[in-house]
Amino acid sequence: MASLLAKQGLNATSFKSAPKRVSRRTVQPVRAAGAASAEDVPDMGKRNIMNLVLAGGVGLPAVSMAGPFALFFVPPRSAPQAQQQQQQQLSS
Repeated sequence: MASLLAKQGLNATSFKSAPKRVSRRTVQPVRAAGAASAEDVPDMGKRNIMNLVLAGGVGLPAVSMAGPFALFFVPPRSAPQAQQQQQQQLSS
């Protein structure tokens, strides 16, 4: 390993870490999270509209995927003529 590093012109001083930067900003104390003010909370009408938009946005794709999923478990129908031909082939 040492010979490989020597061939490339690297030595122990090549791997020194960069000097650490010292922040000169003052540290702000951590504040406890308080309750939101009344101005930050939307009114009930707006909240209901947002809930309806959310329910529609999630419900529409969910319902559109539920139909094909349910139809997967329903056996396919065969045509009456095909059933008659199968019965005739079995009886003869």
